[in-house]
Amino acid sequence: MHSIAPSSLSRAGRSPWTISPSKPAQEISTPKDFAPDLAELIGPYYTQGMPEDTNALKDTMFSDDDYVSQVALVQEEAPWSFGYNPYAAGAYHQWLANTKPSNLIKDLLLYYRLDPALRAQKVAEWNKPIVWPVVAIALVLIAAIAPAIVAWRRRERETAARTLAARGAG
Repeated sequence: MHSIAPSSLSRAGRSPWTISPSKPAQEISTPKDFAPDLAELIGPYYTQGMPEDTNALKDTMFSDDDYVSQVALVQEEAPWSFGYNPYAAGAYHQWLANTKPSNLIKDLLLYYRLDPALRAQKVAEWNKPIVWPVVAIALVLIAAIAPAIVAWRRRERETAARTLAARGAG
């Protein structure tokens, strides 16, 4: 942790993981009260992120300038990766009113206003029956079955003719 003057913060660009030392969201020091006590003693100070993010700096693989340039590179290459960007969208029918996209509250159906007349009109408009496939299937079935019926009737007539001829001869 370094105490940094406010003028230096613009140069440092602040790490995307800068943590408030006076009220850290999770433990950032050992003992646990060290960071808040230090902030109370010297005022707000700049943290260099999570310890895992700063190991290269701590182990002197990076100088302070190298670290600042790496932070700037990450912030430039992935500007939205470190912000909070909730996404909420909604697709609603025309007959619904009082709609509002929300990713937090999912029980909004109770508050929707419905226009039943418009809904019935749109359902009738969108759900008109399409008859041609039924007609086409019926014609294909008739075309497939007709030759079989003709052949069956011919065979029946021939069998009947042979039976009558056999009785008449005998």
